[in-house]
Amino acid sequence: MTLDLSPVVSALLGNSVARPAGEGAISGHAAGEPFDKLITRRIDEVFPKRTFRQFEVLNEVLQANPEAETARERVGLLGPPALQPLLKRGMGPMRDWSPTNPFEEKQDETADVVVLPSESLDLHTGPIHLVDAKTYQEERRGRPPNIISALKLAHMCKDMIDSDNFGSHDISYLSVAWVLENGRMRITDSTAVALFQEEPGDLYINWSAGLQVQFHPQQCPQAFAGSAEDWCRAYLPNFVDSVKNRIVTMRSDYVRVFEPYV
Repeated sequence: MTLDLSPVVSALLGNSVARPAGEGAISGHAAGEPFDKLITRRIDEVFPKRTFRQFEVLNEVLQANPEAETARERVGLLGPPALQPLLKRGMGPMRDWSPTNPFEEKQDETADVVVLPSESLDLHTGPIHLVDAKTYQEERRGRPPNIISALKLAHMCKDMIDSDNFGSHDISYLSVAWVLENGRMRITDSTAVALFQEEPGDLYINWSAGLQVQFHPQQCPQAFAGSAEDWCRAYLPNFVDSVKNRIVTMRSDYVRVFEPYV
């Protein structure tokens, strides 16, 4: 079941945070970072005692299971096979983790916030709700933001099909629009969308942006009515077709033009 973020969306409207120090335009990570704590706090108010930043839930799970000492054992604590790659760090960091060497936040994590279905830290009992926030300045909305790696998404779908487990998790995106007023960034609009309700065959994969799926959450029709299994089986043909088209382009633009000189 998809996480109902509508109370969070309502609670965010009208909130403001201080503009980060420094001159010039506010964009990218610098624009989103001031909202991180606010968004997490609002989600925690709606889902208390089960809301974590992604790095926090890793630390909590590993702290609660000291008997898991190897990287493989620790990854095994992170839920079913399709969920593990979305949450884990590299095998080296997973091996080296300790209570005195905990994980810290990283910019490239799958989600900003992880909401558990209960207060239990058993990630095998789903669905685990992954929530990623996307922010943009209302006057300067440009190209769609990076949502998630298309390859990571393909592996997730493959793992869900292979394990016949389509209820381990869901992924939502919380979009926040803001305006700059008197040195503060005030939220003017907010939208929450579920990845599994977006038409998988229409997802745009930008190869020039590191193979990222890109879309504006506030423009998503949320028209897909099938199951998570239906979504996975519809996404994979889209991904494979995109790869095949990219191969043709690479051969044409990067191979054939230079082959006569090889």
